[in-house]
Amino acid sequence: MMGWYLHAADRAREAILPYSNAVPLVPAEAESIPDFPRAGEAMAWFGAERLNLLSLLDQAMDRGQYDVAWKLPVVTDGLFELGSYWLEWRQIHQDGLQAAETIGDELGVAANLVCLGDAHWRAGQRDEARIAYERCAAAAHRIGHRWIEAFAQRGLGHLALEDGEAAAARPRFETALELFRADGARRGEGMALRSLAETAHAQGRLDEALESARRAVAIFEAIDDAWSTAWGRLELGRLSGEAGLLDEAEPPLRQCVETFRDFNDMRNTATGLHRLGVVLDLAGRGGEARECWEEAFEILEPLDDPAVEDLRRRLAE
Repeated sequence: MMGWYLHAADRAREAILPYSNAVPLVPAEAESIPDFPRAGEAMAWFGAERLNLLSLLDQAMDRGQYDVAWKLPVVTDGLFELGSYWLEWRQIHQDGLQAAETIGDELGVAANLVCLGDAHWRAGQRDEARIAYERCAAAAHRIGHRWIEAFAQRGLGHLALEDGEAAAARPRFETALELFRADGARRGEGMALRSLAETAHAQGRLDEALESARRAVAIFEAIDDAWSTAWGRLELGRLSGEAGLLDEAEPPLRQCVETFRDFNDMRNTATGLHRLGVVLDLAGRGGEARECWEEAFEILEPLDDPAVEDLRRRLAE
């Protein structure tokens, strides 16, 4: 049963985030494992099986099946994140890290640490996120896993960026970009470029930011990664709006909202609606902007997202 769920969850991962971290699995009877032709089907399967996956992880820990216990959190990482199951997302990686440390599996340690860093970061636990990313970067470097090391460096860059230290963030993102390119990881390359776009924007270099964002979206489109393309368009639309290119800003934002809906990624759906509303408001289409902000508010308020206050202010105005 553990092997079946691990393989099924990994196929769901491939359907939803085809360029995410793949790890060696345990044996299972392949003929009985489901296929997911579309991402929506994989997300529906996860919605039905989420509690079983959590129960299975508990059993794996209790029974000492530590290989399954560190791998299951890694293959389901994106599923918990996209579903906004924040507390569960953090807990599965704490368990996965403990399991990997118990058997001395450095790949398992590094793979869970980078995800744990993301979970802490999303929860606003910045010190914990920094510790996880730093430990991850060191562990991944020891085993020569450039993909994981690059994402750890990118995580540290985003922490610096949020601290208003764009000059310190840039070399982190540039290091990540070099590691992704050396590894041939095209999606990672696009993610690093998107982060560099945010950095250039923070440094007041809007033209450079737009160019990096366009390059990121082009990579995501070339590898046919729908969710990452939407993530890139989210930033491209924002930057285009700030540059006054309103006709260029609206289409990518509408496209990213539609894609995030298909993935049932409600947090990013709301972020897209938030930014689309800003563009529509700048274009003098206040009624449409209000509709976007109202929907975004309804989604984000239960999640206690920091964007809620900005939405509340814009709606009041």
